[in-house]
Amino acid sequence: MKQRQEPISYDFRRASKLSPGHVRSFLRVSEKVSRQLGNQLSLRLDKFTTGFPGSIRQESYEDFTQNLSPLAIVITATFPPLKGEFQLIVSNRLIHACTEFLLGGHEVPIEEKPLTEIDRVLIGPLAEEWLQLYAESFLFLTPISAKLERIELAQDFNFPIHLRERVMIVESLIQIGALEESVELVIPVTALEELVPYLSLSESPVSQNDESTLASRELLQSGVYDTDLTLQAVLGECTLDVKDLLSLQTGDTLRLSTAIDDFIPVYIDQKVVYRGQVGLHRGKRAIQIVEQEDIR
Repeated sequence: MKQRQEPISYDFRRASKLSPGHVRSFLRVSEKVSRQLGNQLSLRLDKFTTGFPGSIRQESYEDFTQNLSPLAIVITATFPPLKGEFQLIVSNRLIHACTEFLLGGHEVPIEEKPLTEIDRVLIGPLAEEWLQLYAESFLFLTPISAKLERIELAQDFNFPIHLRERVMIVESLIQIGALEESVELVIPVTALEELVPYLSLSESPVSQNDESTLASRELLQSGVYDTDLTLQAVLGECTLDVKDLLSLQTGDTLRLSTAIDDFIPVYIDQKVVYRGQVGLHRGKRAIQIVEQEDIR
């Protein structure tokens, strides 16, 4: 029987870097959670929202906090069984955009401002949902759960004493209308040390007949299959100059570029993948897929 090799230990307190394969594993987490954040906020805010993966980087707490706005929102959480406290850093303007739309408003905030009591009440349920999305996004690596600990401004948060400890930052970019802001998950040293063996497993070539390999592959596939994608069916387009746009009134009719019997494009993540026929199904508008585009 082949002797099992011992995993290599990584000292994250030194300036060592993760391998490209490790970073790719974190990028999968970012891609999945970014899409899910966009979909969740679209439903909660009744406002079209998109999420994109941002940067994946290692840096010290000291370097990270130097560029942190004092009014950024720090959501502290734990992800058992991983050790240590995580921080979810959310842009101040993104939080206030969320609370504005939740309260029925339509204004995108221009400046950062302190949290009100109403803001804190509204942020709590959102934060718990976001943390759960992160926990689900780590499933292809290892099962974890999420627990919200507290919410505060960066200026009130006591970052760890050992500011030179290196942490992993997993960034997502959230766009609501013209507003594009960041959400950053800060993974502590203790959790990184526990995650490295799983990151190595996800990139290592293994035997086709290895039973543990098949289980790992199924777990990875489940993570891929559970990834949410944004699908849009576009009825048509029209071009207006500023004068016509400003004179639009209730009851005006806009003539679109498509004829009544034309197939309409169906987009997945901003790419045309299908074409469909508009119709009704069980009393609701529906699209019947009739063609698939060549996306090679």
